[in-house]
Amino acid sequence: MVAIAPGGPHPGIPFLGGEILFQLTPAPIILAVAPSFSFPIPAQRSGIGVVITTQGIRIDQVGTTVNIVLLNALDLGLGL
Repeated sequence: MVAIAPGGPHPGIPFLGGEILFQLTPAPIILAVAPSFSFPIPAQRSGIGVVITTQGIRIDQVGTTVNIVLLNALDLGLGL
């Protein structure tokens, strides 16, 4: 899973033994995706310079035990 946060980065909110590293407002977009994914970026000049923060979430399941692991955040800068 990947969270895409239009609100930008955050210094860290403790959660499930890790930290949420993005702003929670406006609400992040959660994508259930394969290990590799792509999505189209609109060809609009107004998007140049916009920074989008992403953070991965890994769900480990061994038998009946489920462990949620928050991964590192990555800031994506749109532009030329």
